[in-house]
Amino acid sequence: MKLLRGWIGEKKTTFKLWLSLDAKTYRRFHNVIIPAKNGTTQIDHILVSPYGLFIVETKNKKGWIFGSENQPKWTQTLYGKKYSFQNPLRQTFRQKKILSEFLDLDESIVHTIVYFVGDSTFKTPLPGNVIRSRLGRYIRKFRNRILSLQEVDRLIRALEQHVSESSITTSVMSSIN
Repeated sequence: MKLLRGWIGEKKTTFKLWLSLDAKTYRRFHNVIIPAKNGTTQIDHILVSPYGLFIVETKNKKGWIFGSENQPKWTQTLYGKKYSFQNPLRQTFRQKKILSEFLDLDESIVHTIVYFVGDSTFKTPLPGNVIRSRLGRYIRKFRNRILSLQEVDRLIRALEQHVSESSITTSVMSSIN
């Protein structure tokens, strides 16, 4: 059930990105597995644009969400029960490091976003990159061109080649579709 809920959340995010961002400006990659020195990391959504790369981590959660930037675990309260889950900011921190290294990019070019798609309410102050709505609007706030068109093309080609050659990503994608 948890995997299905996650998959549904990722599909909702894919649809929101498709609706809200121009495909000519933002090239989208979904469910990408990137190799790391100590295993792999799975990234729900990567957007490549002249304004940088964006990692979007989708969380499909309902109820009240409690957490802080530095806590290892956050809490979801739903119908009087409490459930803990990994702090998604820590997850995106690792994803950013791995993706930057994989693509030979400065980490400052990669922006991370944690996007909650379920009917949730944040009950503690969270950083500005943890959002529940207006994903496209948040991404479009980044207006400084920090990558040349040649660099954007290089990154798109590298990700396309990796996705097409990656047996892990391919097998995960075919098992989901």
